[in-house]
Formats: sequence, C-alpha cells, structure tokens
Amino acid sequence: MKRRGAVFILTLVAMVAMVTLLTLAVNQNRVNLTKMRDRMESDRARLAAEAGVAYAMALLENQSKTLTQQSDDWFTTGRSGADSFTFPGGSFRLQIVDSCSYIDLNTAPQAQLQNLPLTGEQMDALLDYRESSTTPRSDGAKDDFYHNLTNPYNTRLHPFSTFDELLQVRYFTPQTLYTVQTTTTSSNANVPTDLALYELCQVDTLASANGKTNINTATQAQLTRAGIPANVALNIIRQRPVTGYTSLGPVLAQARLSVQQSLAFLDSFTIGTTGYRKGQVNVNTASQDVLQTLPGFTSQIASTIVQRQSSGITNLASLSDVQGLTTAIIQQCADLLTVASEGFIVRVVGTAGGVTKTLEGWVRIDGSHPVMYRLETPPFSDMPTRWSWADVDNTIDLGDLQQ
Repeated sequence: MKRRGAVFILTLVAMVAMVTLLTLAVNQNRVNLTKMRDRMESDRARLAAEAGVAYAMALLENQSKTLTQQSDDWFTTGRSGADSFTFPGGSFRLQIVDSCSYIDLNTAPQAQLQNLPLTGEQMDALLDYRESSTTPRSDGAKDDFYHNLTNPYNTRLHPFSTFDELLQVRYFTPQTLYTVQTTTTSSNANVPTDLALYELCQVDTLASANGKTNINTATQAQLTRAGIPANVALNIIRQRPVTGYTSLGPVLAQARLSVQQSLAFLDSFTIGTTGYRKGQVNVNTASQDVLQTLPGFTSQIASTIVQRQSSGITNLASLSDVQGLTTAIIQQCADLLTVASEGFIVRVVGTAGGVTKTLEGWVRIDGSHPVMYRLETPPFSDMPTRWSWADVDNTIDLGDLQQ
C-alpha cells in the first residue's frame, strides 16, 4: 500500500511539473506572438509612413520653381495633419512645409538673430560654431572651449547639417531648442516670446533663383530692362568688385532706387549661378513671427504681408505699397526675401494597429523633379503636438495602394 501511495505521489508531481512546463511554454509562446505582432505592426506603421512620404513626393512633382504660395497642392493637402489617409492595413497623416517659411540658422545675419529668443552668449556661440574664423567672440566658443570638455570635439567651422546639431554648441540645451524661452537680449517688441526656436528656425533652406540673372555677370542691357536707369546700370557695372558682389544690399544702396524699383530689382537679380539661394524667407508662406525677425520689419509690415498670403504674392514688387516698407529696410533685407522656394520639409505619421511611426524628410526640387536628400526619425514621440497639428477630423480613403 505504501508503495502504491508513493507511486501516486510521484505521478502527481510529474503531472504538476508537466502542467507547469506547458503553462510556461504557452506563456512564452504568447509573449513571442505578442512581440511578433508588435514587430509586424511596427513594420506596417513604418511602411504607412513611407507611403505618406511617397504621396508627398508625388504632390511636389510639378511644383513651380518661380512661385511658391498657399494655393499650391502641397500646401492645402493634409491640412496640417487634420486629414487621415487610409488604405488596407494602415493610414498616414502628413504636412508639407516650405523650408523658406523658416529662418535659416546657417545664414541668418546677426541683425536677424537678435530678433530671435536668444541670449547674447547664445548668439556669439552660434556664430562662432558655424563660421570659419578660429578667433572666438567675447561670449562665444571655439576649439579652446570644446577641446577641454569631458568628451572633447572640434568646432564645426561650417554650416550646420541638422537642427539638432545646435546641441553641440555652448549654452544650447534641448530646452533651448524645443521649449519657449523668455530670456533674450533684444529690446525689440517683435521678438517671438511664445514659440520655441524649433518652431521658428531650420537649417538648409532653399529659395529658388530660377530665371534670375547673376548681378556679377549682368550686362547694362539686362539691368536697364529691369528698370534700372542706364547711367545707374553703367555705374553698377563699373564699380563691381573684382571678386564680385556678395550681397545685393550694397548694389541697391549704390543705385538709389525707389521702393518699387528696389523690389523689382530683387525679382530680377541674384548672387551666384547655382539657381538657388540659401537663407531667404518666402513672403508667401512665412508666419508673422518669422517675418518680424527680418531686419527693419515692424509688426505692421509683417501683418500686412500675411494678410495678402491667401491671395498670393506673385512678386516682391507687388509689396511696394506696404506701409512702412522703405528703401533702407529693403537694402537690409535684400538677400533675405523671395516668393519662390525649391526646398520643402515633409512630415508624416504612419499608423498600423496601435503603433505609429514618424518621419521627417527634406526635399529639393532638382530640375523639375523632387529629390529626397535626407530622411530622419524625429527625436520625440509627440511630434504632431510639436508640429502644431490639428486633430483628425476627416478621413480620405486611398483604396488599395498596390493596385
């Protein structure tokens, strides 16, 4: 009897062990299946985001290089994330932004930086980091500072490649870039105080110079056709520096043109032969906060321009009647104004199941076709909020994208 009892107990123990092992195996299998499902949804969300990027690229396929305005398809599509584009297996939201609606931190002159929410130390350090000179400003920093950090590195001495590279610059932190700052050195009431630097600035903005003539090779006939008096045109050519003009401002100052003539001049001429200019602000797409950072611009000038954006500003000359816009201001901003861009930022959030993937890409209109030259995953999980997107209130069914 005792032997039979012992056998029963051993059998019971074995059964408990088997059940335990089976339970563990089932739980592990459930975990593995959950991980597999999550990976699949993550992959599908990434594919949905990439589908949104492809959709945006198609919208930019026929974009004009002579006029970029709010009536263009790229501007109206997506409604700043309010539209959800759906297809079997996923969806995406998107926004296409004109890069020239931002201030370019690579080219913004000190007079413009002073109208940003930056301290004097931050301005000095930013300029020192991007400029080739090896001598630091009084509150800036060059290699002598960066080489003595715990993890030393060199001063870039070149334009920034990405916005986040500002984190390498002395005095800059994630809070400086992505949260609203209240400490500035400017007494200008137009300095934005309710926007983060990320909402105002980018790097590598591209304005189109398509159809414009290089002032350093312009003939007297080309200058006079643009409305420049013959004697002034001849004087511009005679006083042209051996190395060429590096700015249109001195040319305007020398020519002594009227407001209308000065703006028409900017519509016709550019510096260089690349077909594009960096650092210009598109008066058709820039916000009032961005426009107010332009040297000499008042809130009234910026507000008047913004009010005209919905109907389109076809050329700079059409702004000649803007109250307060003087020749002196135009000379200060001669290299900072445009109505046409060839650079765009594509922002997409793809969704599959309960997973979302966010992508941000930089596009240039090369020739007549858009080219994606940088595609990144943004550093934060709340990018729609940081992009000031609206809540979804409309669904657009794209059908089967594979058809």
